[in-house]
Amino acid sequence: MYRLLHRLKQSNLVPRPKHPDSDPDTQAAFIKKSADPTGGRAARPSLVSRATMVSG
Repeated sequence: MYRLLHRLKQSNLVPRPKHPDSDPDTQAAFIKKSADPTGGRAARPSLVSRATMVSG
C-alpha cells in the first residue's frame, strides 16, 4: 500500500486524533497555570557567572 501511495505522490497522513471528552478551555487553563519561563529546565548559568563561581 505504501508503494502505491508513494507512486501516486500521495500520503497517508491524518490529523492528530482528539479524545471525545477533552475540553479545550480546561487544557488552555492548565497550560497558562503551569507555564514555566525556563520551559521546565533549570536556567544555565552564563559563562561569566561560571568564571566568578570558579575563581571566587
